[in-house]
Amino acid sequence: MLKRIRETNVIITTFVDYFRMPTNMPTYNSCQEKEDIDDRINCLELAMAADINSDNFIPYIQKHEFEALLFSSNVGFINLFDAPTYTKTAQIIHDYENPENINSRPELAPSKRLIAIMGSYEKVFEGNMIALEVGIDAILEKCPRFKSWIDKLIERVSAA
Repeated sequence: MLKRIRETNVIITTFVDYFRMPTNMPTYNSCQEKEDIDDRINCLELAMAADINSDNFIPYIQKHEFEALLFSSNVGFINLFDAPTYTKTAQIIHDYENPENINSRPELAPSKRLIAIMGSYEKVFEGNMIALEVGIDAILEKCPRFKSWIDKLIERVSAA
């Protein structure tokens, strides 16, 4: 891992998917022994922060995947897709108070759900378009892990 951040007027962060985390990172095995996924992720973020050891570094690990954030509001699906699609996404949103928890099995990951509903899903293009429609405020309201990360970034920038 990067061992030293020389610049003092920058903030470096991560946005990585927990599922794709490399297994050779510091304390990976001991973090995996924790029962709760949030505890495992927090442990990995703390290990990353300790390894980098810089106030300029704010690690963030996305609990499941970016697409979970898209389920913060159905407005993105309503504005961009047909009724059969947004009716199905509305049911998923209804079933999960916190979109960050959408992922009961690998085949039910948020992106896999979108593929099943839509037949195909273009992660970069459609994901960004949906996110723009949903808006940051809705995402921050519904996704506490994500909000905590954004709050840390804002706090750090405000202090600079």
